[in-house]
Amino acid sequence: MLKIIVKHRKDGRILTLSFVALFTVLWILAGFNFENPDYWYYENLFVRVNQGISSYAVETGFWYIIKFAAKIGFNYALFLKIYTLLALWLISDSIIKYTKKPILALILYVCYPFLLDVTQIRHFMAVAIFTFAVRYLESYNKKNLIKYSILIILAASQQIMAIVFFVYLLVYLTNEKKTLRFATLLVIINSVACKYILHSFFIQKIFSLRNKTIDYTGGFSNRQFLLYVCFYGILVLLCVFLENANRSKSDNSFLYSICIYSTMFIPFIMIDFQYTRLFRGSILIIYIYITQQIDALKKTNKWIVTVGLMAIMLLVSIKLFGTGSSYFETLTRPIFHDNYIMRFLTSD
Repeated sequence: MLKIIVKHRKDGRILTLSFVALFTVLWILAGFNFENPDYWYYENLFVRVNQGISSYAVETGFWYIIKFAAKIGFNYALFLKIYTLLALWLISDSIIKYTKKPILALILYVCYPFLLDVTQIRHFMAVAIFTFAVRYLESYNKKNLIKYSILIILAASQQIMAIVFFVYLLVYLTNEKKTLRFATLLVIINSVACKYILHSFFIQKIFSLRNKTIDYTGGFSNRQFLLYVCFYGILVLLCVFLENANRSKSDNSFLYSICIYSTMFIPFIMIDFQYTRLFRGSILIIYIYITQQIDALKKTNKWIVTVGLMAIMLLVSIKLFGTGSSYFETLTRPIFHDNYIMRFLTSD
């Protein structure tokens, strides 16, 4: 395989041609798309800026970026290309930094949740900034603390949800042995709290306004809730398995701690479907850690784990985004069909 050497680290990390090709495809899908559930909303923000309207319903940081882009003559189509390219670069930089199998990590991301990020671009950028920022959790010092904090504030200026990533400062305070126990305690506390919130009068009133039926836990069905919990749980359990299997070879244990602490967000799915974003925001770190640890396994075990993981990811991708899924007509089809590059390549 042709390899393009990137002098990114002293340990000789390399970037393969396949990674570059997949990166390019993802940028085309995200940056050259002109029809998805949120496209017209964001395009309308540019119209509002050009009309001198100062009111906005997005985070302040994102609004000022749009104002600046519009002021220097960008339209939304050009802004989207640059914005998504930057987000993909931030993500890719961290993937390359921490795993010797960057293409596998990127493929996992394609399976889930890349298509969601194509339309939810503020969340996309917030997660990209967080993924880049985790390098400053590797070792504690004042400079790293300040850098991480600044980046999380910047991420929150794009999507307020990113403020929850401050919880990963726990990585500084707990060692690897205490992480699992403390994370388990947090999951129990959050599960009890979310169940209480779910049955509160205020939340039930909101659900009644949204026409939620008795079969729904929060914003979606019990079956869907269980599927998400099982999927997320399998990923975290795989992290634990790989950590134990490679204990003598394991490095970058702070990534493992982030993976374990991410479980504290799973109970929030009980409140509403939108809270899948909390765990989803950390899933790239889980992919990076898993691919890093798979590479340390023996050849046979490496093959078994990789095939098993890919089978699960493909099933999840087909279930969520394949034909017949609720997302296919509103998300999958527009992203692949309504795209300037794709239209050009398929035109006669």
